[in-house]
Amino acid sequence: MVGLGNLIIPTLGATMGAIAIARANFGSWIKFMIPLFIIWMVVGSIILYYISSIGWVGF
Repeated sequence: MVGLGNLIIPTLGATMGAIAIARANFGSWIKFMIPLFIIWMVVGSIILYYISSIGWVGF
């Protein structure tokens, strides 16, 4: 889930480039991304908990 953090880190060039192309400021981007990021983290945590509880190891 560390890769999701790249969507809110202002030092990632691709994120800042996308914000610049969209002509948005970073403040409005953060107001949009923080709730979405929290939802993604909760859903990802639930999925990981379920997978580990059933003992799935991927093969």
